[in-house]
Parts: sequence; structure tokens; C-alpha cells
Amino acid sequence: MKASIAVIDASLVVEALVPSTYTRLARRTLEELSGRAALLAPSGLLQAEVLNGLRKALHRGVLDALTPAVEALKRLPIVYVSVGDLLVTLASEVVRVTGATGQDAVYIALALMLNAELYTLDAGQAAAASRVLGAEKIHYIAGGGGGEQGV
Repeated sequence: MKASIAVIDASLVVEALVPSTYTRLARRTLEELSGRAALLAPSGLLQAEVLNGLRKALHRGVLDALTPAVEALKRLPIVYVSVGDLLVTLASEVVRVTGATGQDAVYIALALMLNAELYTLDAGQAAAASRVLGAEKIHYIAGGGGGEQGV
């Protein structure tokens, strides 16, 4: 089944930007997705989480500098969706029902609101999302960093 809208989580983007065992897989996933779907993410949230993941990678010595990775982030064909009252209200219900973090709930709520598929490397987010989106809408890329490693 081809997705026409794909909500992408920061864990996937961080893995694509930070050199690791799974960078190639994350980049290939983003490239293939962008060829068949609009890539959407919550505005401000994705950028902040990715910047945090890049900061961690810099401190671990995995990245030499932030600027090239930030520039690469800015070149990704992501459509940013404003996090307004409706999305926050829906995300609060996702938190209530699943126990997901507030950040994860915003991505899940965006996918729910748009009837979109969610792509993530975060196992906890994938598990929470499956409770409200259904397993067929979740694309968990196992083996990547996700969670605390990525963001």
C-alpha cells in the first residue's frame, strides 16, 4: 500500500543525518518516501528534536559540526504543519489513551488527523501509535537508534 501522506518522526531524520550503522537505511527510507508521498511533520517540534539529537551526536564526537547537518535538515522536502489548538487537543487524547510522551503524541495525532502513515525508529512511539492508528499505519524501522539515542 502506497502512502500519499507520511508523517515522519525526528528519530528517522536524526538517524539520516548522524553517521551510524543505520544511516543508510534511514536515508533510503526518506528518499523512497519522498518519491511517493508528501513528508509531513509538526512545525517547530521536529526541528527542535532533531537539533537536540544533533547536539547529542556532537557531544559524543559522532558529528564534527552542527552546521552541515542543520543545512541538510533544511534541504529535506518536509512540509511543516502548524501545531495549533486542534492538534494539541488531539495529542492530549493520545497521551491519555496511550501514555505516550507529549512529543510522540503530537506526531501520532498529526497522522491520526490526516489519516496518514507514521514512520519512526522509536519503538515506544510505534507501540503507542499502533493503539490509536492501527498497526497497518505504523512503519517502525527496527534496529535504528530512535528513542533516547536519536533524540
